[in-house]
Amino acid sequence: MRKINEFRGNDFRKADLVGVTFVHGIDVGAQRWPQGPEYVVLDKIHQRIAKARVTVLDWREHPAREEALEMLQSAAQLYSNQMTVIGRRVEERWSAPAAVQERVWDTLARSIA
Repeated sequence: MRKINEFRGNDFRKADLVGVTFVHGIDVGAQRWPQGPEYVVLDKIHQRIAKARVTVLDWREHPAREEALEMLQSAAQLYSNQMTVIGRRVEERWSAPAAVQERVWDTLARSIA
């Protein structure tokens, strides 16, 4: 097995990235991605997840808090070998409702200034 997943220079700007995950060392910065409010690109994902957990624990709505914590745990496992991620703000892979998914991505985006 290769130590580095050499995958660069690809143009995904016209792709609809539904159910797609780029992991195991993919250099997200070396690709061209779709633009728009439905996509999110975040670096330092492990630091962001750790900080977002602290914020989510303060959410007052118990069901949303539990769904968000589950999403963060799943994301930590999914992206265990990845530093920068790209994804859709709402995906079927996460069991949380769309509003919670969007809130989690917003929390992740704000977690590191």
